[in-house]
Amino acid sequence: MVIERLKEWFVRVLEDQVKTSDIVERAAYRHSLGAMCREDGKYDDAEEQLKLALEERKATLGEDHPDTLWTKAWLGQAYSFMWKQKESVAILVECLQKQKEVLGEDHEHTIFTACELGANYGVYLNRFDEGEEMLEDCLERAKRVLGEEHAQTLIIMNNLALTYATSGKADEAKELYLECIERCKEKLGEGHPETLMTMFNLGLFYKAQRAYKEAEAIYYECFQRQREVLGANHDMTLRVMLGLGTVYCEDDEKLEEARQLFEDCLQRMAATKHQGQLRSLHTRHGY
Repeated sequence: MVIERLKEWFVRVLEDQVKTSDIVERAAYRHSLGAMCREDGKYDDAEEQLKLALEERKATLGEDHPDTLWTKAWLGQAYSFMWKQKESVAILVECLQKQKEVLGEDHEHTIFTACELGANYGVYLNRFDEGEEMLEDCLERAKRVLGEEHAQTLIIMNNLALTYATSGKADEAKELYLECIERCKEKLGEGHPETLMTMFNLGLFYKAQRAYKEAEAIYYECFQRQREVLGANHDMTLRVMLGLGTVYCEDDEKLEEARQLFEDCLQRMAATKHQGQLRSLHTRHGY
């Protein structure tokens, strides 16, 4: 996998950087490695590298430097993926306030952080009104500043659709999911992680609506593509494997297939000492 080779390269570079006095450059490599670990579902590794990068950037650049705030935003996002919502919200609230002051509300990094905070509110903390308001504002800004097909705009659409679904707004959620998937496929490609994440969330939505045929179809397509693109042991692949298995459980004729999927998933988690919590949220963009 390309991301694994990149991680290996960054680790080698970091080992060399530790021997030098260039802390600024070392912190940049740490941030990139932490972001890659987050994207790869290695959340503990991501937290470690991002915390080190944050401390180094605070010491050399200052707490309010845009690069320091960018690392803080990524750390807040990593906490969200680790089910550490209290830590995530605390760091994202502080980061967002500073980014608005330093960069402005329309800066891409500010939009990123607001998106992460809105997703925390709307998806995990049941603060639906706050989450929807923040994500709707983010989507409007992203469309205006970045464009309707920008990766961050599509991420916000996915998060907003997930928030709608969580709060019981089924019609709004389905409409936004379908629009997001269509745009993702056109602009990012059918195998892009964000396309696959949105498909996975739509599968969750269909399952919650008891539309098992539709859920099975989209889970199966997503599962096949994720094995090709991300690998069989990736966090997202394992999530979809479990999701597909739960849908199979609704069909008496597919109970054996469900059992095989569950066993395969558990074996892969044990073999890889999987770090990730198997959950539904969002993947993010650039390092």
